[in-house]
Amino acid sequence: MSIRVIKPGLLTTVQDWGRIGSQSIGFNVSGVMDRRSYRLANFLVGNYTDEAVLEMTALGGSFVFLESNYIAITGADMGATIEGVPAPMYQTIFVREGDTLSFTAAKSGMYTYVAFAGGLDVPQVLGSRSTNLKCSIGGFDGLYGIGISLYFRPCNLSNKFLKIYLYFNLNRFNNSNMFILNHFPLQ
Repeated sequence: MSIRVIKPGLLTTVQDWGRIGSQSIGFNVSGVMDRRSYRLANFLVGNYTDEAVLEMTALGGSFVFLESNYIAITGADMGATIEGVPAPMYQTIFVREGDTLSFTAAKSGMYTYVAFAGGLDVPQVLGSRSTNLKCSIGGFDGLYGIGISLYFRPCNLSNKFLKIYLYFNLNRFNNSNMFILNHFPLQ
């Protein structure tokens, strides 16, 4: 269902590909700063590559999962941990309900991305879920703070290739492959 913000970090926003086509009416594109890392994060969790993600700048936050989900962390290395155990980057990770995902300051790079299977369920404004802080639109009312919950969109794993990819990707790193087969049968 969601994650709850424990500590928002320096600048954590919801971003997607951007608000393309709205410049003529005065809105900048917004969107992610590192498009490659953004697209990779979405691919790793089986999302379409333009799904909304969390973008953290320079200093990450902490989040508690109110529902189990798959995530991928890409971009800058902010020393991600799940329940105090280092979390791998550029891999699909299963996070259980009640687990805490925490980040520190960036060790290299500037922007870190966290993609969630299904994406984040925030309203679209002018065709985008991206946060525009100057206009206070997109994302979650343009701001994030302690105690705010962000909801997941339904996971759309109808593509057989993505199911197979997730099965083999997770099978290499943990024992949750039976969860995938039970919840996302290969049909």
